[in-house]
Formats: sequence, C-alpha cells, structure tokens
Amino acid sequence: MLEGWENPSPFALHIAARSDIARLRAGIRADLDKLVPRCDALERALPEQALRHKSYASSKIRREFALKLAAADPLSAPAGRAIDPAPAISHQAVADSDVGLGEMLRRSRRVMCVGEMTDPALRDALSRVASITTMVTPGDGEVTQTFSGRSRPGADSFSAWQAVQDESDRAEVGIFVLGRQAGRADVELLRHRVYAHQRVFVEAGSPALTWLLALWDGVATRHGQVFILSEPARHFREPSGRFRLAPDADWPRITVVTVSYNQCCYLEQCVLSVLNQHYPNLEYIVVDAGSTDGSVELLRRYEHAFARLIVEPDRGQSDGLNKGFRFATGEILTWVNSDDMLAPLSLKRAAMAIRATGADLVAGTCERIGGDDGRVLYKHHAALPALRREPFAPHGPLDWCTAWEKGDYFFQPEVFFTRAIWERAGGYLKPHLFWAMDWDLWLRCALAGATIVRIPDILGVSREHAAQKTTSEEMYLWQIVGILHEYDDMLAAVQAEVGLA
Repeated sequence: MLEGWENPSPFALHIAARSDIARLRAGIRADLDKLVPRCDALERALPEQALRHKSYASSKIRREFALKLAAADPLSAPAGRAIDPAPAISHQAVADSDVGLGEMLRRSRRVMCVGEMTDPALRDALSRVASITTMVTPGDGEVTQTFSGRSRPGADSFSAWQAVQDESDRAEVGIFVLGRQAGRADVELLRHRVYAHQRVFVEAGSPALTWLLALWDGVATRHGQVFILSEPARHFREPSGRFRLAPDADWPRITVVTVSYNQCCYLEQCVLSVLNQHYPNLEYIVVDAGSTDGSVELLRRYEHAFARLIVEPDRGQSDGLNKGFRFATGEILTWVNSDDMLAPLSLKRAAMAIRATGADLVAGTCERIGGDDGRVLYKHHAALPALRREPFAPHGPLDWCTAWEKGDYFFQPEVFFTRAIWERAGGYLKPHLFWAMDWDLWLRCALAGATIVRIPDILGVSREHAAQKTTSEEMYLWQIVGILHEYDDMLAAVQAEVGLA
C-alpha cells in the first residue's frame, strides 16, 4: 500500500516481479529522453507572453511527494475472477424453411457476409444481391502489429467492422451470413448485437454453427445446406429492451459524473446523451464550477433527473471530478466531460461486459466528432483483444511514446471502471493535474492489478474543438513529463523499500 501521493486513501500497488521495477523505470527514462527535447523545442517557438502565463508555468512544475509504503508486500498480485466457461453443446430442433434464400436476401436492406461461401445455392443467391452485400473476413482477419508490438484486427475483419458501427448502422443489416471459415469468435461478435428483424444464415459445416445452435434461443430453420436463425432472444438480442441484466439480476448501479464550466453550447447534448440512455439504475451527478454563460440555468432545468447537482467554484477539473465521485454509490463508474457524450446503449453494454468477464475496466470505441457541426472525424479503438479479459499490465500503459501516443490504448470517454478498482487505485484524481489526469488514473489502475476487456461497441463520443485543453500541446506534454517523473520517484521508493536501490 502506498500513502502520501495526494491520495485520500491508500493506493494498492501490485507489481508481478522485482525485476519489473527496473524494467518500468527504464521505460520511463526512455520516454523522458524523447519527450523533454520535444517540450524544449515547443517552448522555443512560444511567444514571451505565453511563457509568462501562469498555466504554462504550472504545467512545468515537477511535484515531489513524501511517500510511505505500508508493511504489506507491494509485489503481490491480486486474485482475478475467472471468465465464465464455454457453454455445453446441445443442439436444438431445426425445422425446414418454406421461404427461399433468394427471397429472404432480396427483402433485406443490407447483407453482411463473414467469410467466403461454398454452398452453390447460397453463392448464387448472394450474387443476385451483390449491390447490398458487404464482405468481411472472419474474426480478427489479418492481424497487424503496432509500434509497441500489440495486435490490431485487420481493417476488413468482422471484429473491426463491429467495433466501428453505431447502433443505427448495425440495424441497417437484414441478414448476417456466416461461411465455413467463421467460428466461435464470430458468434461472440454477434452476441447481444442482433436486432429483432435480423436473421443469421450459417453454412452447414461451419464451426460457427455448433456454437450458434448451442446458444441460440430464438427460431432455427433449415434450407438445404444453410441454417437460418431468426427472432433472437436474450443471448443474442441487442439490449435496448432488456429490463433486467439477467433473469436473476437487476442492472447494477452506474454512477456518471459530468463536470462543467462555461461550455453551454455543448452541455445539453452531453446531459441528454446520459439521460437518454434510459438506464434503469443510473446515478447522474453534475458538478459546475460556477459558469457564467447560461450553463447553470440549463442544468437547473434538468436537475430533477440528477442524483445531485453541485454548483460552486473548484480548483480545476480534477477537483470537480473528485467532488462528484465522493458522492458516488455506483458499482460501475465513469465521467463525461461537458463537451463529450455517451454513445447509445453504452451503459448497458458496459454493465453486461463487466458482468460477463469480471474485468475492472471496460473500453470500447471512441467516436471523434468535429466541434459545432458534429461531423464524424474518425473512430478509434484500442489495440486490445475484443471480448477477452486480460491483465492491464503497467509496462503497456506506462509506455507513452510508442504505445499510448500512437493510439494503442483508449480515450477517456469510452472507459468504464468498477468501484473496486477505483478504490484500489486510491479513489481520487490527482488534484494538481490539469491535463492527463485520466492517464494518471489508468496507470494507477494498472499498478493496482487491474484487468481490462475491450468490447466492439462505440461507448463514447469525444468532441474536437479549438478550446480543448489537449490542443495546448506544449502544456499537455510538460504535464506528461511531470507524471513520468512522479512514477519514477514512486518506483525508486519501492526499490529502496525492497532493498534494490
């Protein structure tokens, strides 16, 4: 346990092996060797007036803390929760279909084919609707490697397709067609993502068929060598109409905190993106630092839907978030900045992912949009395996230059985390951080032994505009440098504690 890092409660520190300390510190030094010259170069280009500005000077301050390690072994790892085992295979009865494949395909607005088809009748029917057919490779397709050695699914894969489709795009599909190359991974990519009007065609002999027949709780029919699955129920139906998480469990409480200061032009979109989730167990806390642009009046109109509205001055975004999270009672937590939004169904999808995998953090896809017009600029998802929980080992997220800055990890609007990992990571955001306070939190989660799962769903919407803090590159990077120094100091203290200094 670590005390004295501005944390109101002890921070649980878990490092797998003593040798990892030296490895982490070497990575920090490598990043500092790259970042400090960049910061110096940016500084030389700044006008004298900017150099004298208080916010610029504060971004360069290197904070030093008196650290205290508790007697508990800082190198032990927490026990993880096992992922639910695969279901037993039990085939359901399948009747013959009395409607032709071609007729069903022609009625569809859009057809999604996963892999090549071998059945002659199906190939012929698909050739007649080629104009509305999209072809993707099964699973992750041809995986590519990132700068840091992490893996990304191929751009033309079913995994990548699901990751960047919003709910309205998915609903455009009438039929998913799974070929003989499709397997269990493709079935998992369909689970909880099939709409009531959609059908799934599967060729006989496809490994995916075994898993689908074991799990499908709707209607299954057969047309020659093609199985047709329709009327998806709980295991595959998208969750918008689900009133409970499971027959024996209610939806867990999710606390969403929004911090606001003079961004009234975006604020209502943010608030409605949370309230329009229609999540049955939402705790929404809004903290405004005393806006003077009409934000407070707007928030008063929605106050009846908030669990709490706090309007008072604060010492910056981290301070405002800490105020909100002090009142949080949810099992799952996140925050939405006043210029960002939640994507539809994100609360239910995050809750389902945590329930299914036991992960501490859930990341999805973040949709980046333009300032006032809201046009989609791009969609980003982390280089993490889809639908598979893995350790959020600190050497990855602590690698700023070749991993985080290159897009291997996530943006804050797409992340949800459990109360348990929030508390293990100290239960706070460092109040002196005006930039990158989210990165610092993810680092503490990693060092606290977190696990993470990426789901192929758009969970957050991040707005790019000229007034964003992160557009001030020189100040942002200086704060990254400061955070790296803080972690190096902390790891040096751990080395001294275990006799390795």
